[in-house]
Amino acid sequence: MEEKEEFRTQLLELSKKIKSTLERGIDDAREHNPLSESRDEADLGSATVDLALQMSSQKTLLEILNLVEKALKKIETGNYGFCELCKREIPIQRLRMIPYAPYCVECQSKIESKK
Repeated sequence: MEEKEEFRTQLLELSKKIKSTLERGIDDAREHNPLSESRDEADLGSATVDLALQMSSQKTLLEILNLVEKALKKIETGNYGFCELCKREIPIQRLRMIPYAPYCVECQSKIESKK
């Protein structure tokens, strides 16, 4: 199917971008540790917040990368595009917006309402 190849290409490109961003973040952290440059309590507090935000964004990127890799495996096995909960087909519009989406909108809403 032509659409699945299109999604595969999109997912591979997204994976490459995320990995590149994560590598830059690691390199930046090695070169620039905001905690080591803090001079007073206010600087230390600000540096701690900056570090927490950086770690949070890296965690989010890792979670998305995991979903992207799962979606690529699903394409290989022929299971791509089906909701992991209800097993129904995920609408193509949703996959175009979020090609790594593991759930249909209805199941995603149920998951989020439980949090």
